[in-house]
Amino acid sequence: MKASTVSQLNHLFSGLVMLLITCLSGSVYADETDHSEPLTRKPNIVILFADDLGITDLGCYGQEHGNTYHETPNIDLLARQGMLFTNAYAASPVCSPTRASILTGKYPARLRLTDFLPGQLQPQFRGVTASQPEQQFLPPGEITVGQALKDGGYSTWFFGKWHLGKGTPADFGFEQEYGAQQSEANRFYPFKKKQKNLGGKEGDTITDVLTQKAAELIREQRKQWDSGQKQPFLLYMSYYLVHMPIKARQEAIAYFEAKKKTKKWKRADYAAMLKILDDNVGRLMQALKGNGFADNTVVVFYSDNGGHTCTS
Repeated sequence: MKASTVSQLNHLFSGLVMLLITCLSGSVYADETDHSEPLTRKPNIVILFADDLGITDLGCYGQEHGNTYHETPNIDLLARQGMLFTNAYAASPVCSPTRASILTGKYPARLRLTDFLPGQLQPQFRGVTASQPEQQFLPPGEITVGQALKDGGYSTWFFGKWHLGKGTPADFGFEQEYGAQQSEANRFYPFKKKQKNLGGKEGDTITDVLTQKAAELIREQRKQWDSGQKQPFLLYMSYYLVHMPIKARQEAIAYFEAKKKTKKWKRADYAAMLKILDDNVGRLMQALKGNGFADNTVVVFYSDNGGHTCTS
């Protein structure tokens, strides 16, 4: 490995430690199977990205503010078993700069990518006086966590929302990518055209399909381990939820419609979306446990920025 790559890898690992929520070793998710040897010296890394998630929307942050309406037991469990940050901030209040920052370990200003893409270049912003991001894409050649870990011997997988302009995760060190071709996607099948390698059928949500694909890769990785190919992995799951449009399955909405609401938390459709996100986090954790990876996996849960606010 090149010295520059080692330096960048160390820098990126430091950033991950800053964001760390939990290492599954010793948690209730840990695999109870007695392994005769550690799975690997290098930990597997799972980064879970939510979109436009407000801090008090989660039970682990929101209950002290009176939010008893939303239900996020799986994410709350990660917080209880790991580290919970109460004074940490995203690199930017909007999407693309934060995503670029997490991937590269650099401030958005250093990347000259300081607004969501394509920003005010969209037709609805014509006539608005605002600065444009100098870059309309993640600059080619930037070393991402995907590239650094790939160079360090990891298998690297990207799922979901990219939103970093031209180029794809494959151009930045991710060996496999699912979804990833734009900033948004239909909530239900059929998904938008440029979604890569997703498949799906009538009634599927894109969140469920992304999680299913991730679970499949985890199972395949287990088979490789059993055959002696013990390669650690980076699973970068960039969910589209809970970004607008606010849509969810009717049965999930009906559940929250029947639940007692509060003055601040009362949208059944949003609560249902959030529960779908949380359910899928739980499925991923169970996939790690069921395949024997839970005792050597670091899990990070993060949102690109806070929730939307309205002035009227």
